[in-house]
Amino acid sequence: MTSNRPDTTKHADLSAAAGTDTVGSNEDALETLAQLQSATQTGPKPHPVLERLSKSRLTQWLGRLLLPRSDDPALPTDEIVSSRMTIRFTGLFLLVLLIWSLLFTLDIASHSTGEVINAGQTKTVQHLEGGIVRRILVREGERVTANQPLAEIERVANDAEMRELEAAIAGLQIRALRLEAQLADADDFAVPDDLTTRFPEQVELARALFKAQKSRLGSSSEEQKQKIEQRLAEQAELKSRQASTASRLKLLREQIGISNRLMREGLANRYEHLNLLKEEEQARGSLLEIEASLRRVEAALGQERAALETLGSGDTEGLQKELADVQRQRTELQERQRKFTDSQARSVVRAPIDGVVLTLNIVTQGGVLQPGGTLMTLVPADEPVLIEARLPVGDVGMVHEGQPARIQLMSSVARGYTPMQGEVVDISPDSVMDEQKTPYYRVRIRPAALAFENHALRYPLLPGVPVSVAILTGERSLFSYLASPLLEGISQAFTEP
Repeated sequence: MTSNRPDTTKHADLSAAAGTDTVGSNEDALETLAQLQSATQTGPKPHPVLERLSKSRLTQWLGRLLLPRSDDPALPTDEIVSSRMTIRFTGLFLLVLLIWSLLFTLDIASHSTGEVINAGQTKTVQHLEGGIVRRILVREGERVTANQPLAEIERVANDAEMRELEAAIAGLQIRALRLEAQLADADDFAVPDDLTTRFPEQVELARALFKAQKSRLGSSSEEQKQKIEQRLAEQAELKSRQASTASRLKLLREQIGISNRLMREGLANRYEHLNLLKEEEQARGSLLEIEASLRRVEAALGQERAALETLGSGDTEGLQKELADVQRQRTELQERQRKFTDSQARSVVRAPIDGVVLTLNIVTQGGVLQPGGTLMTLVPADEPVLIEARLPVGDVGMVHEGQPARIQLMSSVARGYTPMQGEVVDISPDSVMDEQKTPYYRVRIRPAALAFENHALRYPLLPGVPVSVAILTGERSLFSYLASPLLEGISQAFTEP
């Protein structure tokens, strides 16, 4: 060190320095530069920027400006050396601090709050008929499996109405079986054993009605057949008389021909000839009358036969219409029965999917659920989650899809949990209003993990968990951050109002 030199050397240095001020100043700057270079050479390899700055003219100029003049006679030699070293280290520190502020960067981020949402659609659990909530079997946040009972609803249809409906359907079924047997002209009809066991009175009534209607139809048919036989007998009699009269008329006409020849020969009596003509006229009239009666009988016979056919076909048509009406009524009642059965089956509300209970709309037993009302909301299990944040309107121009984000848990136990990385995946096309009528943009962020971690502890990302989000929009140096207020102030100062 220079403090170990003899005093004569010091005086010699001072006198030499007094003779050449400019040369001494340059030597001091060069000595400072040499120390910087020796420090960089003996230590680890410096940053390229530091190396360039140490060799620049700016560094030499700062050394000449900041270091004191060694030829000042007012300062003792020890003080000169001590002051020189202090200023050197101070300048070096400031220089390093300046370089560090230029190289050290800070993240520019847009801060907002949000919550965890499910990437898929939530499932609402509703009840068609509604009713009184008898029991609630789950709680919010509980994980459920598909077909797991969630709640019990008091049945809308009672047992008496159900039994009445079943009896009506059974009666229509028995009636349909009877009508089908009548259409088939069967002697009897078969009824299933379960209907015979459960509704014996209706079965017996149907059998009695079947026999009565079959007997009535048989009596009407027999009566009509008797009428037809009677007409056939009349027809046969008239045909016999017609043949007899026609034969007699033929004989009379032959007699009249013979009588005409005899009269021409003068061998026959005219009186007898007139009697023959009279008998011919009577026979011809009788024949015409018989033919007219025969036509009337044949027409009546056709009507009776048509009546017999109409009796069967008309009864068949009526039975077919009645059967169609019975089947229609039975279908309507079966649909009502299905609704009642479904309602009874829906008295226990079950989970449609695997998931987590997000919200309960009715939390008290005995609460009334309106028809079609929502009982609870489920979040599908194993669905990816997203962070939905509220981005201030002023920051939307700096945020775009694909930007990284830092997610931090907002909770009383958030301390110790490592922030999570994420990525912006969606930005709403337009702003929306919150409860205080403040506009914001909805931003969705995909987290890089499914839980915050604190050593062995894990805090899962469940829907509804509040988080804070910092979307990284860029970088700036520390020097720029510290100097920006000064630069902005200078810029505003030189702006004309």
